[in-house]
Formats: sequence, structure tokens, C-alpha cells
Amino acid sequence: MSKKLMMYLVRWQLSGFVMLVPIYALIASGITDTTFNMIVASFIGGLVFYNIDKFIFNKGGCKCQTAHTVKKHC
Repeated sequence: MSKKLMMYLVRWQLSGFVMLVPIYALIASGITDTTFNMIVASFIGGLVFYNIDKFIFNKGGCKCQTAHTVKKHC
């Protein structure tokens, strides 16, 4: 298994625990709509793990790639 895949799988496992925090907080505050709680938790998880995913998928990748262009020599 590649190192990148292992890092992603560990991150994936951690995301479940991170998403439990807002779900339990919402339930404790009286918001028990499961769908709403999952949407909020997924949004928070996305915010938390955005930079981590960016690091995992760009590590060792093309350094000349930007948000707008990818140079051909990469």
C-alpha cells in the first residue's frame, strides 16, 4: 500500500470521530434531526480536513501546479 493511501485511510478514520463532536453537541442542544445533524457535521468535517487532504494529495506532486494552470513540464 502506498504511503499516500495509508495517510488518507488514517485521516478517513479520524474524520468519523471529528464529526461525532458536532453531532453530539447538536443533539445535546435539542436538535435531533438526523439529516440536518449529518449535513452540519459533514460541513464542519470538510472545513477541518480540507488542508489535511490538500497536503496528502499534493505531497510529492507537481510543485508548479496552481489553482488556474498546470504547466506541461510537470
